[in-house]
Amino acid sequence: MPIAAILKAVGPFLGVVTIAFGALMTYAGAKFLFIVLSFLVATITTSLTFLVVFNLFVPNDASKGAVGGMLFACVLIGGVVTFLTYKITVKAAVPVLAGICGLFGLLALYGLTGKHIPVLKIIFCVGGFALGAFFGN
Repeated sequence: MPIAAILKAVGPFLGVVTIAFGALMTYAGAKFLFIVLSFLVATITTSLTFLVVFNLFVPNDASKGAVGGMLFACVLIGGVVTFLTYKITVKAAVPVLAGICGLFGLLALYGLTGKHIPVLKIIFCVGGFALGAFFGN
């Protein structure tokens, strides 16, 4: 299929999708972002698990029942990974984002010193991340 034809067919709906996503982010806020991230992780995990298992262990002439059972098992694996990812991101998102902000803050402070010592730059980065994560928690 030509990509240009697909994009032309999908193009009119992208505005609606963007508006719907924006409305959900406005009214559901950060909680919706965790759900979107979890859905993305579920899709990627299930797809990659199915592709790897199917290509390595299933013959081409396998029955539909065997392939369906394998797909169901991959969906279960994706669900477990998604649940664990959601639990981790809900607890760790704020400290990690704060740590990244602290890293960039102390990296900017390092830039003001005018020094070009790689070890000192690494110490500033690690210290900035640790301080940001501590205060973000």
